[in-house]
Amino acid sequence: MAEERQAQTTLAADHHARLAAWVRDRSPMCKHITAPQVAALVTTGLVTDCQLRAAGLAV
Repeated sequence: MAEERQAQTTLAADHHARLAAWVRDRSPMCKHITAPQVAALVTTGLVTDCQLRAAGLAV
């Protein structure tokens, strides 16, 4: 059970890292990032408000 939880946490962290890279690169894929994902990226400090605005994602 704990191993499964750890695997899920790792998977989510990897996913957020990928989304943050899209934002930093201003990738066209940013259009697929949802509002809750944007909030998670800001909360975890992976991206800044300025980076989100530059990528076309309103905060």
